[in-house]
Amino acid sequence: MATRQVSSFELSASEVAALRSLATNGDATDRGARMARALLLAARGKPDTEVAAACGVSSETVGRWRRDFESEGLTTVGRIRPGRGRRRSVSDETIAAIVHDTNHLPPPGSATTWSTRAMAARHGVSKDTIAKIWHQHGVAPGRSRQSTRRSQDGRRSAPTSAAASSNRPVRLDRDRVAAAALRSGLQDLTISGVARTLGVTHGALYRYVKNRDDLAHAATELVARSIDWPSSDLPWSTHLIEAGQRTRRALDRHPGLYAYVIRLGSPPTFAAYEERTFEVLLAAGFPESDAVLAMDMLWHIVQDTAREAETGRYETTPAADQIHRKLTVLVAGLSQLLSGHQSTSRD
Repeated sequence: MATRQVSSFELSASEVAALRSLATNGDATDRGARMARALLLAARGKPDTEVAAACGVSSETVGRWRRDFESEGLTTVGRIRPGRGRRRSVSDETIAAIVHDTNHLPPPGSATTWSTRAMAARHGVSKDTIAKIWHQHGVAPGRSRQSTRRSQDGRRSAPTSAAASSNRPVRLDRDRVAAAALRSGLQDLTISGVARTLGVTHGALYRYVKNRDDLAHAATELVARSIDWPSSDLPWSTHLIEAGQRTRRALDRHPGLYAYVIRLGSPPTFAAYEERTFEVLLAAGFPESDAVLAMDMLWHIVQDTAREAETGRYETTPAADQIHRKLTVLVAGLSQLLSGHQSTSRD
C-alpha cells in the first residue's frame, strides 16, 4: 500500500453518505459506482495513481472526476460528457440477426461458409461491421458451418464442436470470462488459455477485457465479491482479525492471485471493503494516521503469508496458524497504541 498523501479534496457528511450508497449499489463495471468509489478514496488522501489502480481507470480520469465533482457536485457522478461514450450505429436486433444467420442459415450459392461481404449484403451493413460483430461475439463461420456441410452422400455431417452442436454462440460477460480465468489458474494466465477454457476464439475475449492485466483485475474483483466481509458492528480487534483471515482464505483458493493484487492494486469491491474497515478503526478512536498504519500492516501480513505459503516457507506450521499469530500480535500492538491515545486524551 502506497504512503498516504495529504489531499485538499474534501467531502461533506451528506456527500459521503450519497457516494457510499452509489458505490455499494453498483457493480464493478458501473461508471457511477466506480466514480463514487474513486471520490471516496480521493477524499481519504490517496493519490490519483493509487485511486486509479484500485478502480481500474487511468490517473487522468481520476483527476478529471475530482475536478468535475469539485465544480458541479454529485450531479457529475456517473454522467458521460457530451461527445463521449459509445456510439451505436447497428441495433441490437440487427446484431442478433447477424449472429443467428451466421450460425443457422446456409450461405448463398455453392459457398460452404458465409463471407463478410455476403452477410453484409444480406443485412445492409458494411463488411467491416460484420467482421467486428463476428469478432465481438466469438462467431467463427468457418467452424460453425461444419454442422451444415453436406457429405458426399447428401446428408448433413455431425457437429464437430459444442458451439456447433448447440448452434448458438457462447454467451459471455466480464464475470464469466473472469471465472474462466480462475478455473484456468492465475499462475500461468494467458488470454488464449482462458479462450480455450471457454471454447471460443481468443479474439472474442477482447470485448470484455483489454489485456492479460485487465483479465487478472477482473478475476481479483470476482474473488473480492466472494469474500464475506466482517460486520462493521464487531469490535475493531475482532473485525480486523476476521478481515485478514477471510482475505487470506480467498487468496489461498487462487494461487498467484496475491501477485496480481500487489502489482495491479485492489479491485473496486476490495477498495470499498478497505474503506469500511478504515471507518471501523476511526470509530474505535484511532487517529487517522494510526488507522492508515493499521491498514498497511494488515495487508502486508495477508500478502506476505500468502507468498510464504506458496513458496513453502512454513512447511511444518499450518498457514492458518501463521496468519492468526501475526494478526494477534498486530492487534495487541494496536491495542497498546489506542490505550496510549486514550490516556493522553484523558490527561
